[in-house]
Amino acid sequence: MELGSEYSLCLPSLTKTETNVFTYLHQYPLVCFFDSGRSAIRRFVSLREWHGNFLLPEYICESVISCFPRERIRFYRILPDFSIDVDDFSEKMNESTSVVYLMHYFGYLQSEYSLSVVRKLADRYGCTILEDTTHSFFSAKETIGDYMICSLRKWFPVGGAGVLYSRLSGEGIDSEECPKNIDNEKVYGLVLKDLFLRKKLECNPAYRKIFAESEERLNERTEIRALSDLDTFLLECMNVDNTRSKRKANAEYLITSLKEHLPMISVRDYKPDECPFALPIRSRERDRLRAFLAENRIYCAVHWPFDGICEGIRKQAIQNAKELLSLPIDQRYSRDEMDYLTEMLQRFEGSYEA
Repeated sequence: MELGSEYSLCLPSLTKTETNVFTYLHQYPLVCFFDSGRSAIRRFVSLREWHGNFLLPEYICESVISCFPRERIRFYRILPDFSIDVDDFSEKMNESTSVVYLMHYFGYLQSEYSLSVVRKLADRYGCTILEDTTHSFFSAKETIGDYMICSLRKWFPVGGAGVLYSRLSGEGIDSEECPKNIDNEKVYGLVLKDLFLRKKLECNPAYRKIFAESEERLNERTEIRALSDLDTFLLECMNVDNTRSKRKANAEYLITSLKEHLPMISVRDYKPDECPFALPIRSRERDRLRAFLAENRIYCAVHWPFDGICEGIRKQAIQNAKELLSLPIDQRYSRDEMDYLTEMLQRFEGSYEA
């Protein structure tokens, strides 16, 4: 049994579905698909000449930070429960702010109070809110954002996919103006991994090499590219209702198991409408725990390794980088895999306290 890490793609199971991402977003007048979430952000940044600062949450991936002019980035604080430090945010907001970057984490939505404060201050200073729904895409398509972006490759087995969408008309935005992505190497790796898992084909080194090289090319790429034809087809085959229901069921079952067997793990409950991206836990022995799970073929992501930017004012980002571990609960799995994950967590001889 293997959990986590990159997706796999089973070609024989592919069939188009009516409940896909394209129909999920059909009510938005502006929907532009790109090869990645980074391209979606860069397309947003290119919309106009922003004269002010970009206010980002301190807890964010370096790939997001790299999409904005570094000299004009400011950070606001995030609390240990992933909520916005409203007092700090209010102090940071002023007439020099052009864009507020709003982030929801692990499927948890920011509170109504926090969102009302952000919206009120954005309106007062004439700021545009860019809402990152990468972790919350199936909890809410939007909350208060003027524009929304999502890295869809984090949810589905595709080579690369991101989307920029809005209720605004989006005049001047068109992904068709951008060259289509033709780098489909990642998809080949997804297929090889499926053959390794299902058919025991000896191709583990091959697909791991493809994944590493594909990620390296993505990290080096600054050109904005539209969604490839192949990934368009793959997204048409991904059932969003099935994705949402399986993730919710897995997280609910795992949280119940962890509370029963490992009460020292601090987990936050999801509200009924929230769909988990991954299940975050904290441990002061996170790295040793992660290594133990990997030895048992459970591969957990770290959201996110600290990037070293503005260390003095991003204390929670640094703490999260040391303590947080994301447990896989996605649509690939059922109760059997959640039971196995719980069993391995029970076997770990260490502390879960953070």
